[in-house]
This record gives sequence, structure tokens and C-alpha cells, in this order.
Amino acid sequence: MRRFKILSGQTLIGWSDLEAGDPPMGVAFGQFIPITSYDKIQASIIASNELDQYHLSLSAKTAENLNLEATGGIHITDLSTEFGGEAIEVSVLGIESSVYEKLFPEHVLAYKNQFS
Repeated sequence: MRRFKILSGQTLIGWSDLEAGDPPMGVAFGQFIPITSYDKIQASIIASNELDQYHLSLSAKTAENLNLEATGGIHITDLSTEFGGEAIEVSVLGIESSVYEKLFPEHVLAYKNQFS
């Protein structure tokens, strides 16, 4: 499984394996593991759990620093105050299908296996 860096602007705020997904929708999501720089924006993330987060300039990159284009944006849902530190999820929305197939072959295979 690949690991993806999650940034706010140019600042690395954490990472995720994006271990789950919806291939037809071009969505990959997973547990978000914050680092200390996340503390500076956590209150803004929590306040916008149900809203868009474009103002936070969220992005995702591969370990090789290649941008993971997300035409639908990137969203972090932080429920850690209610459910603990592991209750933070990041979603990458609108990944182009050829890129999705290359980066998330396990998601594509799991989706196809539903119909076999």
C-alpha cells in the first residue's frame, strides 16, 4: 500500500494510506495520521467538517512528491474530540480514472470482485 502526504498549502500536516475507495467515483479515502503541524489548522478543520475546505488549500502527494490531482477537492473529517485521535479521515475526490487505476489497483480489484 502506498503512503500519501497531505498538505495545507506548502505545509505537510500528515499522511494517509488512502486504504479505501470508490473507483467509479474516483474517490480514495482513509485514516488521516496528523503530525504536529496539523495542530495549527485542526480547529479550522473541525469547524468545517460539514463544509468545503478550499480555504485550507489541501493537497495530496505521493511519496515521490507527485501531486495527486483531485478535481473534487480534498476533505478532512476530524471527529477526534468525540471519538479519539483515530477518528480523522481524509478523502481525495475526483481522481482521473487512469491515475486511479495506477495508484489504487487494489481498490479497482476489490470493486470488480463485487460482481464476480
